[in-house]
Amino acid sequence: MSRDVACIVLAAGGSSRFGASKQLEKLNGETLIHRAVRAAYERELRLVVVVTGADSGKVAAAVSDYDAIVIRNHDWQSGLASSIVTGLQQLKNLSRVDGVLITLADQPLVDSSSLLKLLSAFDSTHRIVAAGYSDTIGVPVVIGREYVPDLMRLEGDRGAGQWLKSRQQDVTVVSMPEASIDVDTVDDLHQLENDVRVSPTRSHGFS
Repeated sequence: MSRDVACIVLAAGGSSRFGASKQLEKLNGETLIHRAVRAAYERELRLVVVVTGADSGKVAAAVSDYDAIVIRNHDWQSGLASSIVTGLQQLKNLSRVDGVLITLADQPLVDSSSLLKLLSAFDSTHRIVAAGYSDTIGVPVVIGREYVPDLMRLEGDRGAGQWLKSRQQDVTVVSMPEASIDVDTVDDLHQLENDVRVSPTRSHGFS
């Protein structure tokens, strides 16, 4: 099934709270963007699209060892929705893609095993499969191709939060506490470096 799913890795943010492009920061010697792209490739997905914004060239260089499609969202400062739409535009003509996996570059504990849990639950009857953590339904998420036209209408900085909430009855939730660990500040990264087994306490929803 994973070979019928494409992946969009969102890595466009300016990381204002971090003070630098956190996508390029390293954990255990590997940049966060490289970790996210590697996780997708380990699942042998049909196609991987990386959406960049701030420091686009450096982010692209950080994943140059993979054959991912790297596309710059020129409107990245308008919010998360524009990056999702930018990524989806790269997939709209791929008729053999049955679903889209959307991930973030700043959830470093989400690995290929995490993605497998979502992909294993995605099938002909479970068409929206989202991570559940800290009372949140969020990314990573797998969405069936039939929902792409709706997602293309997203606007602003709230991602697909309201979109998912409005379709809660259609969402299959997979427990993924590791997705609650994100990197927003230098302290977040230092804590992960000191103890990657830190208990998930904060949510980073798709909202």
